[in-house]
Amino acid sequence: VASMLETVTVAERLPGRMLALLDGERRLTDLRHVGQLLHAEAASEQLGVTALTGWLRQRVADAGDDRDAEDRARRLESDAEAVQVLTIHRSKGLEFPVVYCPYLWEPGWIPEDEPPVYHDADADDRRTIDVGGPGPKFRQHQRQHAVEQRGEDLRLAYVALTRARHQAVLWWAASWDSRNSPLGRLLFSRDEDGNVATDGDAPPEDDDAVAVFRRLAERAPGCVSVERSEGGDHTPWTDGPEASVELRANRFGRGLDTRWRRTSYSALTHEAHEARVASEAEETVVSDEATPTTSGQVGGALASAADEARLRSVPSLLAAMPAGAEVGTLVHGVLERLDFAAADLDAELATALGREQARRHVDIGDPSTVAAGLRAALETPLGPLVGEVRLRDIGIADRIDELAFELPLAGGDTPGAEVSVDEIGTVLDEHLPPGDVLAAYGERLRDPALHAPLRGFLSGSLDVVLRVPGPGGAPRFAVVDYKTNWLGVEGEELSAWHYRPAAVVQAMYRSHYPLQALLYSVALHRYLRWRLPGYQPDANLAGVLYLFMRGMVGPATPRLDDQGCGVFAWRPPAGLVEALSALFDRGRSAP
Repeated sequence: VASMLETVTVAERLPGRMLALLDGERRLTDLRHVGQLLHAEAASEQLGVTALTGWLRQRVADAGDDRDAEDRARRLESDAEAVQVLTIHRSKGLEFPVVYCPYLWEPGWIPEDEPPVYHDADADDRRTIDVGGPGPKFRQHQRQHAVEQRGEDLRLAYVALTRARHQAVLWWAASWDSRNSPLGRLLFSRDEDGNVATDGDAPPEDDDAVAVFRRLAERAPGCVSVERSEGGDHTPWTDGPEASVELRANRFGRGLDTRWRRTSYSALTHEAHEARVASEAEETVVSDEATPTTSGQVGGALASAADEARLRSVPSLLAAMPAGAEVGTLVHGVLERLDFAAADLDAELATALGREQARRHVDIGDPSTVAAGLRAALETPLGPLVGEVRLRDIGIADRIDELAFELPLAGGDTPGAEVSVDEIGTVLDEHLPPGDVLAAYGERLRDPALHAPLRGFLSGSLDVVLRVPGPGGAPRFAVVDYKTNWLGVEGEELSAWHYRPAAVVQAMYRSHYPLQALLYSVALHRYLRWRLPGYQPDANLAGVLYLFMRGMVGPATPRLDDQGCGVFAWRPPAGLVEALSALFDRGRSAP
């Protein structure tokens, strides 16, 4: 936060703009103060942007309270001659050359119609609230509450008087209630031993009060002065009549940018395929033929009969788990909160699954079968892209779950251009070689259903980002997305065959998951560029992994072409990710 504040200060020329205003010094001081509080909270509590925004919103809502007075008191930098108005609570720990205390002659308010709060002597002085209403001890409790409140008034008076380094100025105004005020009881209701009564007698006449004040001044020569206020003719102030004004309905004259919006991957693609629930599309694979496109086929070479038989002999461990978005959401919740590297993984899975089932009443079949299937997925090697690492090998310190992002598109709040999905396809065509598994996807992005112009912000959340060791020990980071899609064929036993590399690639194309992978890669690129010193895309971006959990059956997961079933692994060229990031920055001129 501190670095961001300094960047904004320089980029937006805050000092020059603020100090040009009449109260600019005050505003600039307040902005810096808020920035320092945000930085301190982010550093101590490890808060992200969303949590920090919520914290600030709560602090604004609590602005009327006296809690955390010291850090919330407005700061004075060079306003040396300014007057700072504070409650006594907020002045704790501070000192000022001169302090004015205009209301010590007035007692604190003790409402009679609220439950009394007091320290119960019969319960080890435990703080107690009597909500029972009138009863045998209710009056006694009210009295104890009043005694404690009057004591608090005296303590606050002490705080107020000791804030001054050189001079404290007090006022006395006689009223019936002033007999119970801290100043009134200190001066007029003390016994010979110096004990201060909880309740004062009738307030003294003005002349008697002045005499007491003068005797006090005589006891401290040169330190106390007494002055009477003689000004004014005692005429009450009244406001003058308000000038009549003509009332009329306000008119909205500002133009609206109807193309500006906050969008997401789901919003971009929902027109491109038939309606589905959430993002977990349920696919049915009817053949081994690749999806045809104008550029040819995708999905790799056809599998041999021997390969098919080998893969069909490996059943899916999650075949019995029902399909649907609710099940997918539950599995995501389990994996998000699970410690993959836990010593007792079975117990960890059972606990996480039980916790999610308590939150979401979803039919997942036999929980023990689901837990066994998820464990197998966690123990499945993820392929050569990440050095055959398994999720089981990833500790909590090497992953970020649900990494949220919000990327400005061609200017964000003040767009000067727009971005279109077909331009993403053009960038893809320019950077992918013909043999790349996604080389044909650029043509898919020219679908007219995807051609809505994009202006504003792109938001989303990455299921998990993994940190894995790269060549030479440099850290590499991979985007991982969990999928529970059912890719089987009706009437067939679900097996590794239905999650062979070619079938997984077809599922990726059908659901426009490559577009999601590209957007998420740019989001991770922006994040690492901001957070990782010496970041280099070609060295630090590992790629994307789409994990189709039903096809991952553990260390024995069969492979084709050195790629395990159920895992789509792809590493975009560094130049592609940078080119897409630049496209999102500049866009193209709006028509």
